[in-house]
Amino acid sequence: MFALFLSALLSPSAHAAGYYFTDSGTRGMARAGAFIAGADDLSAQYYNPAALMHLDRPQVYVNYTMFHQGVSFTREDLDAAGNVSTTWPEVRNTAGPMQIPAIGVGHNFGMKNTYFAFGIWTPMAPSNSFPQLGGNHYTVKDSLTWQIWGGPSVAHRFGWLSVGLGVHWTLVRAEESLDLMVCQDESPFDGTIGSCPDDATAAENDLHAQLKVWDPARITGNLGLLAEPLPWLSIGASVLPPLKVKGKGSL
Repeated sequence: MFALFLSALLSPSAHAAGYYFTDSGTRGMARAGAFIAGADDLSAQYYNPAALMHLDRPQVYVNYTMFHQGVSFTREDLDAAGNVSTTWPEVRNTAGPMQIPAIGVGHNFGMKNTYFAFGIWTPMAPSNSFPQLGGNHYTVKDSLTWQIWGGPSVAHRFGWLSVGLGVHWTLVRAEESLDLMVCQDESPFDGTIGSCPDDATAAENDLHAQLKVWDPARITGNLGLLAEPLPWLSIGASVLPPLKVKGKGSL
């Protein structure tokens, strides 16, 4: 255990992949990503800034979405033969509903082929809260992710092709906790790392791992294209570059 503690102290920064978060706006969420070419309100700032050219007058946008992720599962442990040896009680997500507000304003200032907008958007990930010692505790105990970004966007039309650009300040919060099993081998140690002793307890072998990210000041942006060569045809594309955030964890 001393070696584990020492390695934790000397470990360099860890790197992780991206996290999942929802769409923003009730209409865009209901269309499952198909709003990239069809956005016709100020949520175009989020989906495709070039689609702001669908707006031909001043607009104020207020949106509120709330949803709950009702997750439950039952853990089953298997023996060496692959048969179910233990069935754990069912666990359910008890976290409250996610609340996702958004607000924006836009105006063309009398320019036929240009549109300006400013908005604050909150794409969020579903939150989870499970029992601390249920069958879930080696997978996840609690998790929470939300992201706030806001800033200006502008779109300009060149014939049947529109180009949009947004620059955004971003705040990210992400938290997750779970247990890690770090087995102590038999004593005295015979030089070979074996499996966990049959009488091992969670108090002896479990490490509680917790990650907390609070990164309040990152700058990002998005670039969008909207091609409408025919009255009945719209082709959209939007790019949001990777956003790197930093946080702290503990064992």
